[in-house]
Amino acid sequence: MKFFIALSLGLLSILGTINAECPNACNGNGICTNYSPVYSSGMDQFTKVGSTSTTTALGYDTAVPKKDTCTCFTENGHDGSKVFAWKGADCSIRVCPHGPAFGVHKRNDLTYGLSSNDHAAMEECSGVGTCDEVSGKCNCYDGYSGEACQRTVCHNDCSGAGTCKTLAQIVVDVKDNSNSYYIDTTSHLYSGFDSTQSRGCVCDKNRAGPDCSIKLCPSGSDAMGGDGASKGRTCSGRGKCDENGTCKCFNGYYGTKCESQTTQTI
Repeated sequence: MKFFIALSLGLLSILGTINAECPNACNGNGICTNYSPVYSSGMDQFTKVGSTSTTTALGYDTAVPKKDTCTCFTENGHDGSKVFAWKGADCSIRVCPHGPAFGVHKRNDLTYGLSSNDHAAMEECSGVGTCDEVSGKCNCYDGYSGEACQRTVCHNDCSGAGTCKTLAQIVVDVKDNSNSYYIDTTSHLYSGFDSTQSRGCVCDKNRAGPDCSIKLCPSGSDAMGGDGASKGRTCSGRGKCDENGTCKCFNGYYGTKCESQTTQTI
């Protein structure tokens, strides 16, 4: 009797798939069933695949009848989770990669993005790009890059005078390069939501600015014993730095750092 019931349920499941007549035959991008696809709660209903005890490997729930319904094919998402690769009633629209949301935005009068300010929501193109629904590729807004627009760009590519790094890596580098942290191996690590999303320029020696475009002038001790390089004064406090990183010394001083005083005769 148990075998008969199990066999009957199996046949019903098969028949539920065979007898369904879906729009455009799901365009070859999904499977036609008489059951509802399963989407994770709180996520874009067309992308994140949910999980129940009756969910099949293809992503539809045999416990939730829904006549003539397309369940679109799945793929591994940007975060490694299982997502639907197509969307729409007939699986005709390509889904773009998703990444952690940078902020809150509205679409079709609905709010998407952050949940309790934790940036945990996964958004199409990370909420900072538009999706080409033909190619399935993101067109990122200015300042963002990556398959899912999931990271910021470094302005002007650091002008060729620096290295573009994530915030997490910058903090690790500071820790590794500071003797005061040599015992500590766990703290001084940046674990904010944007630790691998936000990036910045780490400039080469004698370069500065958000894009490392500023050329710094050399500096040393003030020849008159005033504030020089130790106090952050450029050109030893006795000159001005031009755009080429060259010191223009005040009258009475000379040297590449304006570190020397001219000899005056009386």
